[in-house]
Amino acid sequence: MNVSLASDASLEDIASLTEGFTGADLAAILTDAGKARPSTPADEKRRYDREFGEFVSSRKSISTKARESKGKKVTLA
Repeated sequence: MNVSLASDASLEDIASLTEGFTGADLAAILTDAGKARPSTPADEKRRYDREFGEFVSSRKSISTKARESKGKKVTLA
């Protein structure tokens, strides 16, 4: 899959948000992101923005917890 990277995109931010993702995970994200085209209705764009915000928040929370628990045994429920 070849995609163009926006001039204001940060590979460092992308890497930190997608730590542990597989190529298939990233391809799915890019496919979903492609759905938010300029012809997409405003309410649909707002939904995508909200979902992305939730995604970013959850990834930051998980990353923080993972760093804090380094070396500790963790059991996921």
